[in-house]
This record gives sequence, structure tokens and C-alpha cells, in this order.
Amino acid sequence: IYVALKSKGFHKSEDACATWQDMSEGLKEFKGSLNIISTSIDPARPETVILATKYGLVRTTDGGKTWESIPLLSKDGKVKISAVAVNPVDPQQLYYTTDTTFYRSSDAGKTWEAKPLPATGVQTKLIVDPKKPEILYLGVNRPPKK
Repeated sequence: IYVALKSKGFHKSEDACATWQDMSEGLKEFKGSLNIISTSIDPARPETVILATKYGLVRTTDGGKTWESIPLLSKDGKVKISAVAVNPVDPQQLYYTTDTTFYRSSDAGKTWEAKPLPATGVQTKLIVDPKKPEILYLGVNRPPKK
């Protein structure tokens, strides 16, 4: 079981929550990555987790022992990511959203395509249909103006 705590890092339990391991040490290399916004786990390889953070996207392939940055079209720490998702059938396909744009990669984040969202200034959630992974669900919420 994985738990991401906003501003408190990434933890996992391998014994039905009897004990927890803090897997955040490697995240400290990426400024802002302890502020986790969204997570996505590769169902075929549950040791592979992608975190959308204030830094950007980071990935572990070993359950949190080590972390790597996923290159984005924007500079690290300069974009507010709302959501991240992995295609459960083809983990090379990654998706993320900002408050203005939907991004898609078919090569595990080496290159990205960008499409504008129909509304701007929104918060989003992404879900890939596990039975029909060609279908993506995008939830949109416009936060109240302050």
C-alpha cells in the first residue's frame, strides 16, 4: 500500500499497514517533490509509481527506493500539474494535466503532445478506463474565485 501525504512525502507498507516505510529520501533531490498532488501506479508493475508534484513529474520503478525526474515540455517547478495517469495496458502511455492543457506521451515521457483544455484556470482529475484504456475520463473543477 502506498500513501502520498501533501508536504510529508511518500510512504509504503508491505504488511497490511502494520508498519510504514518513508520512501521520501530520494524525492528530496527534486525541489518541491515532497508536495505531492497526484499519483498513478502501473497496475502491471506496482513498483512503478509516478508522482505529480510541485517540482513536476517524478517516477520510481523500485517502490520508492530511487526516483527519477520525467522531462516535461516546461521547466521543472514552473508548471502546476493537476493530475497524472498511466495507461494500465501500455505503461509507455502517460498523461498529465495542468489548469490549461492536457499532455500525452507514448514513450514513457521522452516526448509529449499538448492539447489545450476547453476551459482555463481549472483543476482536473484523470482516470484511464481499465477495460478500455483508449478511453480517458477527465474531471474538471473550477475553483471558486478569491
